[in-house]
Amino acid sequence: MKFTSTLITLALGISLGNAVALPTEDVLVVRDDEALPFELEGVEAFDVEGDEEDELATRAVRPIYHFNNFPSKGGKCAKRQYSGGNVKDAGTDAGKLADRGKQIGTGKYPHQYNNRENIKFSAKCKGKTLQEFPILESHKVYIGTEATPGPDRVVVTVSKRDKKGNVDVTYCGLMTHEGAKNKNGFVACT
Repeated sequence: MKFTSTLITLALGISLGNAVALPTEDVLVVRDDEALPFELEGVEAFDVEGDEEDELATRAVRPIYHFNNFPSKGGKCAKRQYSGGNVKDAGTDAGKLADRGKQIGTGKYPHQYNNRENIKFSAKCKGKTLQEFPILESHKVYIGTEATPGPDRVVVTVSKRDKKGNVDVTYCGLMTHEGAKNKNGFVACT
């Protein structure tokens, strides 16, 4: 019976076509280990239990991003100058991808930066998980298809999305591989 009602609801939603506005992250819940007799493209299967229902409700809310601490003047990595807009563009993409749990490119960006070099970042980032994301000399935003992400990175923290959809993306600093003591190490940019 539940399976039939799920199919009817799905068919009704499809037949309404463009008359229905769908959220950016659709959620299909199938209970009691029921299986659909077909696959839905782009739909993940997962179990819903207890506190996970709250998590689903949070994920279903459209995110509202708050960008904190981003510099208006930008920064300089070696001889490469970045405007405040370049820094915010890279940080924006890093925050949105991290919020959605997505990574791009062969380096899987954004990814956690463990700061083994003890770079001094903004005090607003102390004790939080740091995320690194490429910032390109071309001043374009990294999309993961470039041959190399280059040596420079923007570093941000990204809060978990709350029930109202708020996500804080906080700028921590810029860093570069150029001039680092170790091959994969970093030094702070100015």
